[in-house]
Amino acid sequence: MTMQMLVAGGLPAGNASEPPYEGDREAIVGKDFTGTCVKLLDEYVTAAAVAGPTRAWRFIWLDRDPYEQGCSYLKFLNWMAPATGISGAGYTPQQVANTYGRDRPGRIAQLNATGTLLVLDYERVLLRPRKAAARIRRDIFPHLDVAAAAAQVHQRDGRCLPDLAVEESFHTPARSPHHPPARSPS
Repeated sequence: MTMQMLVAGGLPAGNASEPPYEGDREAIVGKDFTGTCVKLLDEYVTAAAVAGPTRAWRFIWLDRDPYEQGCSYLKFLNWMAPATGISGAGYTPQQVANTYGRDRPGRIAQLNATGTLLVLDYERVLLRPRKAAARIRRDIFPHLDVAAAAAQVHQRDGRCLPDLAVEESFHTPARSPHHPPARSPS
């Protein structure tokens, strides 16, 4: 969601051309991403990326209810399992949530030591997308089109949905502030 907000708001994606803007994680190493946004999910990828030539890093950390994040992570692992051979079988959402609680302080410290960090709360972004977009403009990207960025946020609660309807909707034609995303079922 944050990457869609940034791209729609005028900041080009640095390593991927379409949602969810994850790109090739291995291709991040050694590249200059100045003036673009890059989705960094893993600690080792973040460490490799920030060691590269990019001059000034600005990060957005998107917190989410740990249990719901665990559900979401397992949903994606299982969805990607045919391609990756890795599934979430044998793990519970609570076990995954516990790893987030354990790893979060170190990741936050890593990002703070490297550049500017804005921490957003997923559930609050869903409730007040314009406020979140305004914070991104203030702290991360001063040229962000707040209305276009806010229009990327689906109006729904923060619970992990059982399907990929929200994610698949990002593959539709670009939305403008005048045509916000359709309401997702809760």
